Amino acid sequence: MHHYSQHTCPVTFGSDKTLQCLWQEHVPREASRHPFLMHGLLAFTALHLALSLPTQATKYAAICDEHEAQALAPYRHALKDITKDGLDALFAFSSILCMSSICKANLRVSQASGPDYITLDDICELLYLTRGVREIKETSSEALFRSAFWVMLLGNDFHGEESVVLSHELRQVLRGLEGMIHECCLDAEQSRLCTEALRLLRKMYKVAVFFQSRDKLQLSHVWCWAAELPGGFIKLFQGGCPPALVLTMHFTVAAHLMREVWFVASWGRLALNGIRAALDGRLSKYTAWAVEQIATDCKSLMAGSADDRQWPAVDRKAPF
Repeated sequence: MHHYSQHTCPVTFGSDKTLQCLWQEHVPREASRHPFLMHGLLAFTALHLALSLPTQATKYAAICDEHEAQALAPYRHALKDITKDGLDALFAFSSILCMSSICKANLRVSQASGPDYITLDDICELLYLTRGVREIKETSSEALFRSAFWVMLLGNDFHGEESVVLSHELRQVLRGLEGMIHECCLDAEQSRLCTEALRLLRKMYKVAVFFQSRDKLQLSHVWCWAAELPGGFIKLFQGGCPPALVLTMHFTVAAHLMREVWFVASWGRLALNGIRAALDGRLSKYTAWAVEQIATDCKSLMAGSADDRQWPAVDRKAPF
C-alpha cells in the first residue's frame, strides 16, 4: 500500500490533482471498507512492481493473480445487488480490472519470446471489461456523477461535438470506413452494429481532439469508445468479422495517444499488430492510415481543432 500511495498512484494519474486525490485518498478509504477493492489495489500495484522490476516480474505477476483471485468472488456477489454504500467500490474495482487487463497483456508480450503483438482474446477481454464499467455506471449514473468519480465520466458524456473539427485526412478515413461497412458487411445486423461502432469512433476522436487541445486527455476520453460499444459488436470482433477488426484497429490508434501512461505503454501498437495479423492482408486499403499513425506516433491524428468552448459545468458533491 505504501508503494501504491507513493509511486503507483502518482505515476498513473500524473499531474491531475482531482484524479490523484480520488485514487490516493477516496479509493483507499473505500478499500478499507470493502476488502475486494483492497485486493484490487494490491493486484494493480503488483503489476506496477512487475513492470518496474523486470527481474522480479514473475514473482509480482503471481502476487497480482493471488489478489485478483481473492477479489473476484466477492466483487461478483456485490454486483448482484448494487447499493449506494457499495457503488464507489464496485466502480473503482471495475476500473482497476480494465487497467490491469491492459497491463497484463503488455506484460505477457514482454515476457514471451513469440510474436510482438497482443492476441484478439486479450483485446476482447478488455472490451468486455470496459463494457462492464459502463453497465455499473448506467445502473447508478446520477449517483456516480455526484460522487468522487464524476471526473472519470466526462469522456462518456461529451456533448461538445459541434465545437470540434477533425482533420481533413481523418474525415476522409472515416468516410472510407463507411464505404467498407457497405461493401463488406454480410447482413443488415452486421452493418447496423458496425455503423454504430463507427459513430462512436467519430465521437471518440472528437473527444480526444477536444481534451488533447487542452492538455487534459485522460484514459476515459479514449476508452469511452469501448465502454459504449454494443455487445453484439464485441461478439463480431470475437468471431473475427473483418469490418469489426478494422474498426477496432482505429480505436487502437487513439489508445496509442496514451502510451506515456505506464500501464498502457505499447498496448495500442501491440493491439494493432495483433489485429493486423488476424486480418492477414484483408482490407488493407482500410487499415493503411491506422498502421501509418502507429508508426509515426499519431503524428497527424491530433491535427484537428476545437474552439474555446468550456466543458459544461457539472453539479457535483464529491466526498473529498
